[in-house]
Amino acid sequence: MTDSVRAWVGAARRIAVLTGAGVSAESGVPMFRDAQAGLWSKFDPRQLATEDAFRADPAMVWDWYAFRREMIARAEPNRRTGRWRRSHCAIHRA
Repeated sequence: MTDSVRAWVGAARRIAVLTGAGVSAESGVPMFRDAQAGLWSKFDPRQLATEDAFRADPAMVWDWYAFRREMIARAEPNRRTGRWRRSHCAIHRA
């Protein structure tokens, strides 16, 4: 990591890391497109993740996103997220 990036990350109050679905899946958050266990194998995305769905049944769409937020809030960190935390601690010590 360059010194300027290290300084920027070290000074940040919060950092968001955007990853592929596999990282969340390791923590028990189901992926959307997995054929057997994915959320779209159980739910129709057209009824939950479109503007038309929201206009037709806003309560159902809000409930869907509340369900997702609750699921994510219960997820435990996995080995990859632990590695990011350790990297962040190393940056602060440098």
